[in-house]
Amino acid sequence: MPNVTALNRPSMNLAVSRSFLIASLTVLLAACSPEPVVVTPPAKPKVSLGTANSAQFGAYVADSAGTSLYLFTKDTKGTAASTCLAACAATWPALTFDASKEILAANGLNAALLGSFVRSDNGQTQATYNGWPLYRYSKDTAPGQTNGENVGGTWFLVKPDGTRNSPPAPAAVTYTATLSSASEVPAVTAASSGSGSVTATLDGMNLTIKGSFTGMTGLATLAHIHGPASKTASAPVMFPLTFTNDAAAGSGTLSGTVMLMDDQVAALRGGQLYVNVHTAANKAGELRGQLEAATSGGGGGGGGGGGGGY
Repeated sequence: MPNVTALNRPSMNLAVSRSFLIASLTVLLAACSPEPVVVTPPAKPKVSLGTANSAQFGAYVADSAGTSLYLFTKDTKGTAASTCLAACAATWPALTFDASKEILAANGLNAALLGSFVRSDNGQTQATYNGWPLYRYSKDTAPGQTNGENVGGTWFLVKPDGTRNSPPAPAAVTYTATLSSASEVPAVTAASSGSGSVTATLDGMNLTIKGSFTGMTGLATLAHIHGPASKTASAPVMFPLTFTNDAAAGSGTLSGTVMLMDDQVAALRGGQLYVNVHTAANKAGELRGQLEAATSGGGGGGGGGGGGGY
């Protein structure tokens, strides 16, 4: 009888050799294969906002270079839109950045208050803080300058809590006008010897007018504030005034309260507004007087800041 063990030995040796070969190839391939490469994305560029300090205004929001940042009260908080466009944007450049960058809060700012939106005029991304679009001021030419604070009563530094800086209320400023026929443009000379006076008080943006007149050719028919114009020029009606006629024809009182816009405040400070009283005999005006600051330097005070809204 044949030896079974002997007959099966070549098959068994072949199977062992084949297994050894497979194992060897597996080890060899594993050794030759490169290690897996882990790709780490580059760090996202960052835009940092922090705070600066002023002896006058305390802490306020600034960019990483220390340039003061402002909010514009004509914007609406949280609407992701800017109303400072065209000429305004040239004077008050928006704080814009590459949308691929990340905004960081440093030095006491609240990161939860940071945000951004895409501007409608140029498609750039503008930073916000507490829902307010942020701006620089073109007249701040060095870190730490705060020349934009309270300009026009509408531009303010931003406090670290996201609210606007609150400047002290400006003192009221008084303006006066002496009414006469000779002040009309052209002057009224025929049959008129009227006169009068007006006091106007600017408190914030509110202008309150009180005055009286006498000696006109007849009853007052209209009374207005006009402007802007110098003493030798005429301008359209800006606001109507309330007037009364006394029993004595040609005499009466003037009064009124109006809220001025930024450009109108600037015109008042510049001596560009005047009071005009009309009669039937002199429909274009019989008495006129230019409003001028009653005290030295008064034309530059009141209402905060300088000039108009830009």
